[in-house]
Amino acid sequence: MLRLDPRVETWPTDRADTVGSIQVEGDPREKLVELAGRVDAKLLVVGRRGTSRLRGVWTGGVTSYLVSNGPATVAVIPPVSAS
Repeated sequence: MLRLDPRVETWPTDRADTVGSIQVEGDPREKLVELAGRVDAKLLVVGRRGTSRLRGVWTGGVTSYLVSNGPATVAVIPPVSAS
């Protein structure tokens, strides 16, 4: 079961900005960097699945790529514990 961190769950309602979605196809790493640059994003908020750093480097993890190549500050949200 996917549970959002309570601090993240209320972000859309805490802000006066309109929240929307955009669908694109392609490599998520490249598309997210491209889109963030196009909309002049100030902050990218991404989740982390909890895999090791070595595995992320080996598989080309999206979060690792955004932290290294993103055009904006990246906030990485760790997985919520299953407790």
